[in-house]
Amino acid sequence: MLALTLVLVPLWSTHAAAQAKTLKLAHVGTLDGAIGRGASRFANELRAVSAGAMDVQIIPLAALGGIRENWAQLQAGSLDMQVIDLSAISLLKEAAHAQVSLLPFIFADQTHFRNFAESRLLAELLDPVRQATHIRYLGIVEDRSPRVISTTTTPVTTVADLKGVKIRVPPHPMFIEVFRLWGASPTPLPASEMFMALKSGMVDGEDNGVINLVAGSNIKVIRHFTPINWNRSGVAAWISEHTWKTLTGEQRQWIMDASTRSAESSRLDYDQAMETAMRELTESGITLHEPDLTSFAKAAATMEKAYEGTVWPAGLAASVRALR
Repeated sequence: MLALTLVLVPLWSTHAAAQAKTLKLAHVGTLDGAIGRGASRFANELRAVSAGAMDVQIIPLAALGGIRENWAQLQAGSLDMQVIDLSAISLLKEAAHAQVSLLPFIFADQTHFRNFAESRLLAELLDPVRQATHIRYLGIVEDRSPRVISTTTTPVTTVADLKGVKIRVPPHPMFIEVFRLWGASPTPLPASEMFMALKSGMVDGEDNGVINLVAGSNIKVIRHFTPINWNRSGVAAWISEHTWKTLTGEQRQWIMDASTRSAESSRLDYDQAMETAMRELTESGITLHEPDLTSFAKAAATMEKAYEGTVWPAGLAASVRALR
C-alpha cells in the first residue's frame, strides 16, 4: 500500500500542474528593469498564493508590440495582462486625466506616490476607465526609483544646461512636453533601444531611475548623474476585463492577493535597493551633480496652468498633493 501511495502522489501533482490556469502577460521592458522585475514578482506571487493552480506566461521586450498595442490587445481580450507604469494608462483617451501623475514634482516622495496609488481618489478616477476600456487596475507590483537625468558627456545642474541636449524619454506625450519645456531635445525611444542610442550618440542622455541605470548596460556609457527626482512612480499590473469575467471567485482572489503581496514585498525592498544602486553608481565613477531644483520647477510651472481644467479636472492636482 505504501508503494502505491508513493506512485499516486506525483501523478496527482502532474495532473494539477497540467490544469493550471495560465495568464498571458506582455510588457515593453527589459528583463532586469523595473517593468521586468514587476512582471516576475507578480508571477512568482501568483504561483505561490495559488499553490501552482495559476501561472503567468511573461512575454517581454515589446514582443507583442508597444504600450498602445498592448492596451488594444487587453481591450480586445487577446491579451490577459500588461505590467507598465501607472501613468501609462493616460495614453488612452478615456484616461487622459491620469496625466496628472506626470506633473513634475507633484509627489514629494515615494510614500506620497504610494498613498495616491492606493487611494480612493485613484479608484474613483480609474473606475470609469475600466468601464469604458475593459482594462482593470490591480495595483503596484514594483516601485520605481525617482526619475533623474543622466548623460554621457554633458554635466547638468540647472535647466539651462539642458538646452539642446538630446534626452531619451519614454514614448509618451507628457514626457516629451516636460523635456521640451526644459529646453532639451526629447527623443522618445523604447527601453530596449536605449543603450545603443546612448552608445552611438543618437542621444546624449536619458530620463530614467538609478535602479534601472545600474541594473542594465547604460551604466557603461553614462558619466554624469543629476538627481532631480522630478517624478515618482511604480509599475502597475493591469488585467483585461474580458479575462477577469472568465475567472472564478477564487482565481480573482488569488490575483488580488498576488498583487497585494507584490506591493508589500516591493515596498520592503525599495529603500535597500535605492541604497545599493546609489553605492554602485558612485563606485562606477559616475559624477553626481547637485541640481538647482528651483530652475526645473519654474520652467515646468506653465504645464499645470495649461492642463488644469482641460486635460484633467480643475482641482485634481491639489487633491493629489493633499495625499502627502
